[in-house]
Amino acid sequence: MDSASDLAADAKLSKKERKRLRAEQAQAAATTSTLETTTSTDEQPRKSKKKDKKQKQQQPADAAEQEEQQPLKKQKKQAAPAVTPAALQQEMAAVGDVALAKAGRPILKQLYSEHPDVTRLTDAQVDAARLERGATIEGASIRPVMEFQHTGLPPAMLHATRAFVAPSPIQSQCWPVILSGRDLVGIAATGSGKTLGFGLPMMRHICAQKEGGVVRGKGPFAIVMAPTRELACQIAEVLEDAGSRCGVSCVCVYGGVPKGPQVQALKRGVDVVVGTPGRLEDLMGDGVCRLNVSGGWMSRVACTKPVGQGCELLLDLQLCVRQ
Repeated sequence: MDSASDLAADAKLSKKERKRLRAEQAQAAATTSTLETTTSTDEQPRKSKKKDKKQKQQQPADAAEQEEQQPLKKQKKQAAPAVTPAALQQEMAAVGDVALAKAGRPILKQLYSEHPDVTRLTDAQVDAARLERGATIEGASIRPVMEFQHTGLPPAMLHATRAFVAPSPIQSQCWPVILSGRDLVGIAATGSGKTLGFGLPMMRHICAQKEGGVVRGKGPFAIVMAPTRELACQIAEVLEDAGSRCGVSCVCVYGGVPKGPQVQALKRGVDVVVGTPGRLEDLMGDGVCRLNVSGGWMSRVACTKPVGQGCELLLDLQLCVRQ
């Protein structure tokens, strides 16, 4: 009965009263939502404040850790071992293919027999000859040669000296030293015969390795480096003339020109390569000029005209030399 009476009462409500009730209900819902948003915004600053406190507490700890790590870093830097000359020499000695070097026949180095005329010279005569030629020698007691025939080189190689009467000072002392298988650094003025000073022993060396079966293939068997294109061309011209009678071929490689003709010459086969470091390094990188293949040993490196910056450029190019 009560529900029926309520329905009847609601039905009796006017339209205005129904609108008023709906407005009041909407207003009440809006107030409750605003209360919820205010409570949430109040909680956010509290959380941010807590985070700030945590960060402030962590900052001193991080600073302390950094201070502890800095001395450790300094100790590590100080504890790093310095590169000693002995360690550097050991590292340089490890360059190259040792197994490949040992696999082949030993290189024939001793190619000189002292001439009887040189043996008969007294020590005073040898000193007087060096003084007369303005020559000094360190690290060896090998006597200089006085004539071309004293070298023991065949006539085909001595043909390159046909325009000279006697060996120059650098030649008279260099020839017996190099032909004896010794390493040598020769210093002389321009035009003193340095090219033949190392060139003729180099050609004798190449022919001896070929005859003894030490090297085979297309070469190259020797390499000569020069700091400039002009000097490389001059050296190649002298060596080409010297090798024309003894069957030793030579090619000159340098930059500033197309590599095609140089590549073709190397592929055909050559005994001696004369070149500048840059182009030589390019050809080695291309796999055209190979110095480590069977029979392609680099038997000798001659650094001519070691003056100023040219010598430094040659030393920058690191090559593995099998002597």
